[in-house]
Amino acid sequence: MSTAVGNWVLSTKFVPWLESLVERAAGGAQRPVIAEIGDTARLMGGEQTQWRALSAPEGAFTETTPTLPGVYQVQQGDATHWVALQVPAAASNITPMPLETWEKLGVPLHAQPVTTATPMAAPIGEDQTAPKLEARQKLWRWVLLGAALLLALESIYSLALARRAEHNSNEAAT
Repeated sequence: MSTAVGNWVLSTKFVPWLESLVERAAGGAQRPVIAEIGDTARLMGGEQTQWRALSAPEGAFTETTPTLPGVYQVQQGDATHWVALQVPAAASNITPMPLETWEKLGVPLHAQPVTTATPMAAPIGEDQTAPKLEARQKLWRWVLLGAALLLALESIYSLALARRAEHNSNEAAT
């Protein structure tokens, strides 16, 4: 026994294949034929065909060939079967855009090398001297210190009020 035959039973495709085989042998529902949109003429063999969408099972059959993907019931003469139409495989082919198109979109493909550094200009109306910048940068430290002192004073005041209330309740209890 070769390994290819032995591996078929272990394949994930074996159980669905076996299920469809048993369904067909027992007279169960047939699976829909799969075709691409626009390729239905080859599938139907040029015979008179009427279509009805699965979403409208009570609707009437029409002779208009569907242009959207989906599952359709097809009637040819006295025979009726299901067809699943899918988007053509060519629709998923992705080809890269030419370089000219990228350049038209404004994508810089050939970056210019930077040869010299250009200094940034100071905002208009502001004197950007080093002492002023340094003084402005140290201001946050004083604001932070003030906020910490305020929180410490509030905590001490709350503690004093709590002890006073506790002392008054102890005197009232005795």
